[in-house]
Amino acid sequence: MIEESVKAFEDDRITEAVLTLKQCNKETLLSLTTAQKKVCEKIRECEHEMVAFIQNTFDEERWKPSYEYRGVTVSLEDTPRQKGDRLLSVKCEGKVESDAFAICACLFECEKFIDWMPGVDESIILEEISRFRKVVRVSGPKPWPVKRDEVAVEAYGDVIDCSNLLGMKKAGVCVYLKTANEKKYPKTKGRHQVSVDGGWWIEQLSPEETNLCLVARIDPKLRFCPSWVINFVVKNIAYRFIPMVAKQAETFKPGAKNYNRILAQPQVYDEIKRRLSLIQNTREKREEMPLSPSVNHDDKVITDYEETKEEHSFPTTLNEVDLQQVRNDDNKQQDEERISSFSETHEQNISEQRLSDSQHYHSLSFIAFAAIISTMILVITTPMLI
Repeated sequence: MIEESVKAFEDDRITEAVLTLKQCNKETLLSLTTAQKKVCEKIRECEHEMVAFIQNTFDEERWKPSYEYRGVTVSLEDTPRQKGDRLLSVKCEGKVESDAFAICACLFECEKFIDWMPGVDESIILEEISRFRKVVRVSGPKPWPVKRDEVAVEAYGDVIDCSNLLGMKKAGVCVYLKTANEKKYPKTKGRHQVSVDGGWWIEQLSPEETNLCLVARIDPKLRFCPSWVINFVVKNIAYRFIPMVAKQAETFKPGAKNYNRILAQPQVYDEIKRRLSLIQNTREKREEMPLSPSVNHDDKVITDYEETKEEHSFPTTLNEVDLQQVRNDDNKQQDEERISSFSETHEQNISEQRLSDSQHYHSLSFIAFAAIISTMILVITTPMLI
């Protein structure tokens, strides 16, 4: 069973690896080799990240709708903001006239981000960790004298039947994003680095209609981020990402300009098609079958998952590698740290740094919903830079 879980993880079948590992008994876990323990730790980490992302994405009490435009609903995280809190949390959701396969291709082809992401002119794959796990650096220019923005993220994804992990009547594709390890992938000299956590949820509703959801938690890494910047991003830029992805997805359909990229990687895209077919069949069956009486609605998700964590925890006798850390060591605290990992405040020397901060008010490129490089901002910031 352990071998099957490890093999599934190495093949980027994250959901299968998680579910298989859950079936292992205590004796099996006690007999793990050092290499197997390291892989199991990574599997638990992925489970924690993806489950937390899905829980937060569909927690209706967490999000407060801000506005709806062109079929896209933009919401802000409805949690109290402390003084000096720099974290911007945005959720965008809407239905698009495209199939899930084309959307997955659009997100998988990282080099083509420059074709559709606003304010981006550089997209480089720093490392292909595995077939469906990459570390990508994206950057965009700014008007002088502001430094270029860049963000480095590690991204991976898989199809997920949420009923197996969370008791939710949802099945789709989860693409998880997290800021890449800064020690392993240091920022480029002379650039301003932005941190991003979040991801995409892709759920095909029909052959030509897909529900697309983007959640991004962004830290612009500024000592002070004025409210007008946040309002401008949310009201004028956030909603654009959903239709932009849908438009770019059209270029990956048969006969379109990027379809040759699909033909050039049959081992990748055949597997994506296979997984999408499986999850779509699962989704159709779930629609015909009611949830278990023990799971009434999404508000049971967190409780059910906490019970599952206790039921499948690692034994405490594993001394070589602390496999229990990801799963059992104060999971509530880990969730809070994941959500607010970039919310630390720095209030010292603000007066000395005010000029530098004003030059970076609009450094929110890439998933931070693009740089604010419009004439409006230049007009506002120019007097501050003189």
